Amino acid sequence: MSRSAFAWGLALSTVVLVQAQADPDPDCPPQREETAALNALLKQSPEALALEAARAGRIEFMLVLGYTGTLPGLSPATLECLGPFPTRVVPGTSDVVCTEEMAELQQPARDFAKRYNHRLLALTAPACERYNSADR
Repeated sequence: MSRSAFAWGLALSTVVLVQAQADPDPDCPPQREETAALNALLKQSPEALALEAARAGRIEFMLVLGYTGTLPGLSPATLECLGPFPTRVVPGTSDVVCTEEMAELQQPARDFAKRYNHRLLALTAPACERYNSADR
């Protein structure tokens, strides 16, 4: 193989490699905004946010997305006691986790939502609190 053929092949393979790295995975959307939003949320106090929401009349329990949506900290009996209510999705939670950072943030997001939901429940529906099990 001549030097020019080798150089041409090397240049072509480099272009293909760079292009492959630049093309996003269609099953894995960019998550920079979601990661930033979740990091910003996790820097706050869930109890203080719940108090602020209750005072403002924004009674929305935090919903964590995954394969299905869950309401950490709220038992099925509590949900039944509450009846229909609005939810607020915790940003950055999903069953499509494309980065290691996002994967590491999923458990802290669930823990945050659990603390928020417990506090909001205590502030807005104390009668339903008795149905909540300590392990949820």
